[in-house]
Amino acid sequence: MRAAVFFSGDNGPAPGQHQIQYFNSQGPFRGFKTTVMEGGIRQTVTVHWPGHIAPGSTTEHIFTFWDLLPTAAEIAGVEPPADIDGQSALSAMLGKEATPPARTLYYEFCWEKVFNESSDMVGPLAGALPVVYGDGWTQAVRLGDWKGYRTNQVAESFKLFDLKTDISETKEVAAANPSVVSQMIAVMEKEHVENPMWPSATAEQPRCCANCFSVGGKGCPAPCGGRAPDALEAGGVPEGAESKVEYHRKYAR
Repeated sequence: MRAAVFFSGDNGPAPGQHQIQYFNSQGPFRGFKTTVMEGGIRQTVTVHWPGHIAPGSTTEHIFTFWDLLPTAAEIAGVEPPADIDGQSALSAMLGKEATPPARTLYYEFCWEKVFNESSDMVGPLAGALPVVYGDGWTQAVRLGDWKGYRTNQVAESFKLFDLKTDISETKEVAAANPSVVSQMIAVMEKEHVENPMWPSATAEQPRCCANCFSVGGKGCPAPCGGRAPDALEAGGVPEGAESKVEYHRKYAR
């Protein structure tokens, strides 16, 4: 039996690392690495499995990294662990899935200096679209074709987009879809697991992290460095960060 080879990336283009629009790195999407917008988390997955997957075939099936284990288990003919969230994508890979199933996906990430102003789109970010949400702890939910964001648990910060008709997330429609917003907030409340090394935050208590990928592994803040959030300096922004671009260039590696 020939091996199945999966090839993908782990995030969108990194801000501050290169001219982001040079190779059209974002494509039609908004956002980049360190964001939970489509441009930060959406990647193509290519699978090569001669004799099983038809050459040149494609699918709209949504595949997440946590789907890899149950997919590999089904390929190998073994049972995956029971306490996981992933779903096997084998039927989609073999062209046996008529309609991709609707999925509910949850993400969260905390970042001090989000590129969320038009004035930020300069230098290596020239021509890119700014992020729609504010600085801090942001939760994101994909519910079918809907995508929603909430920052620091502030209800007024909620942003909602219909990816079916607005893949670039340019038309904010939360006010027109209150039931969808309520469903997403319920998912956010349910799915976050509080942990001292990966804390939630509020507008009154903004306990944010910088990033796990500090230069040389030195001075890495929570949640990756083993220090509780209260041990971080107020604001958590490293000294010497002259701009958001410079900040990301130094710390988003």
